Amino acid sequence: MMTDKFRPIERSDEAKFNRMIDQNPGLYSDFYGSEICFDVLWQWRDAERMTVCDLGDAMIVRGFDPELPEGERGRISYIFPFAESEDAFLRAVRRIVEEEGGLAMITCLSERMKALLAPEYPAAVFERWRELDDYLYRASDLAAFPGKKYHSKRNFVRQFEQNYTYELCEYDDTRRADVEELLRIWSEEKAEDLSDENAAIRAALGKRENLSIDLLYVGGRLESFLIGERVRDFAILMFFKGNTDFKGIYPFMLSRVVAERYSDCAFVSMQEDMGIEGLRRSKESYHPAFLQQKYIMRF
Repeated sequence: MMTDKFRPIERSDEAKFNRMIDQNPGLYSDFYGSEICFDVLWQWRDAERMTVCDLGDAMIVRGFDPELPEGERGRISYIFPFAESEDAFLRAVRRIVEEEGGLAMITCLSERMKALLAPEYPAAVFERWRELDDYLYRASDLAAFPGKKYHSKRNFVRQFEQNYTYELCEYDDTRRADVEELLRIWSEEKAEDLSDENAAIRAALGKRENLSIDLLYVGGRLESFLIGERVRDFAILMFFKGNTDFKGIYPFMLSRVVAERYSDCAFVSMQEDMGIEGLRRSKESYHPAFLQQKYIMRF
């Protein structure tokens, strides 16, 4: 039984995950989903109860999603396998299907992965979940907000620069208390439970060797931070918080960080909108170059 071989994700798994991706460019090189980044899995491993099964030529990640329907195992889902070849990918999927039978569900599949699997599983249903799609932007657009369509964003940046005294700096451990205070204030002001997200942010602070963490102080107090990472030819913005009492803080912070950190990247990902209407409008207002579509495979 494969179930017996699942264990918690470990930091030492990162090298093998990355090697699998590098060895199989035909399957992963045009995928811009945040799941391709080991640090994203690491940050959310506790909230989504992620475990991994090492098959030698493939790694299978399993999680528990409270948003999925109830059932005997109906809230358990798998991310697409990380495999060193297409054959290893197909064998890993076969192991998942054998393990779960008709309850198997594999998430975050790309169009290419779907095309590979569809002939093998003609009875399977592939469903696009719009709320899982990642928003990808041209780095040059976010860095400069060029042209008429970004006119309002440029105005917000100018207003912020003119109205506030600010300092942009890198994170280090001496500033941990400032981040914790911002998280506390943010959590108190929001109606929903942010404990999982805050735990993921703390995991990022604890494992940050691949990350860029930028802090924005306004009037001597931390009011925004942005955590991101480079992956191949793009950057993933993992966590982005700001105090909207300061008009223009989000466009200003975004453009400055992208210009200074990621201007040589082709694209910048703001990840998914999770089906939240306000978040969707916000991300669409920055004019994405494309959405990384993702599919769920059911039986």
